[in-house]
Amino acid sequence: PDQPLFAVRPMAEATERSMAEPGVITRVLGGLAFLALLMSTLGVYTVVSYLTARRTKEVALRRAIGADSLDVLRLLGVPTLGWTIAGLAIGIGAAIAAAGVLRSVVLRTTEIDVVTVAGIGLIYLLIVAIAVGVPAMRALRIQPAGVLRAE
Repeated sequence: PDQPLFAVRPMAEATERSMAEPGVITRVLGGLAFLALLMSTLGVYTVVSYLTARRTKEVALRRAIGADSLDVLRLLGVPTLGWTIAGLAIGIGAAIAAAGVLRSVVLRTTEIDVVTVAGIGLIYLLIVAIAVGVPAMRALRIQPAGVLRAE
């Protein structure tokens, strides 16, 4: 009873301070995860859009011999979406495997959030659909004769 007290504070403040550091780490990791998602979707959009735009001459030729818009969109979109779905399957499988390894090494790691994984997969599918659709629609608006004469 004769010992002096120091650093006396309410229990709420003590628990708030002990929880502050994990909260900061969580926000930083969440920000980095968002940045990684943004960069990867921009990269996917850029590559798919570029590869689709390079096929403008092919689209013009197909339009000149009678292909309609739906045929052109199917020609450009189906293989790209197929590769995208294959990539998503491999990525989701790798994420599940990595989460299993992480769960065995790190304590208090939660199960995979199915809604988040599905949401990210849908984001990538949407980005690829837009990346194929925008250049394809642009290629469909040009006159086939003008593109073929340019060669």
